Amino acid sequence: MAELNKVEEYRPTPAEAKLLKVLLNPEFATASMAEKIQEAGISHQKYYDCFKNPEFVNLLKKSAVDLIKKDVAPLVNVAIKQAKNGSFYHWRVLMEMAGMYTEKKISEHTVTLEQALRELKETDND
Repeated sequence: MAELNKVEEYRPTPAEAKLLKVLLNPEFATASMAEKIQEAGISHQKYYDCFKNPEFVNLLKKSAVDLIKKDVAPLVNVAIKQAKNGSFYHWRVLMEMAGMYTEKKISEHTVTLEQALRELKETDND
């Protein structure tokens, strides 16, 4: 019964696999679309077709998140070290991540004198 509930993971086409490899490579993070297409060895049309496929887009997102998760521990350790050395910015980021700090937001609300008087009259009538 457990076999029936198992969802099969999407397997990219050869062109999608080539593009995925380029898109997840940090060396091409700032490369232009044309450079990424050239490196992947695919056509412009194939590039657009890949991004029209929701399964490819989901695989790209999942793969990117997996990369981030793999490398997040060392980054958190650096942030902890910086926070311990007095960096308020790093302290705040860590506290926000832990759900222990929320930046206060100040909101302004402008009311005309007529609106204020009308609201006062309405509350007096209640």
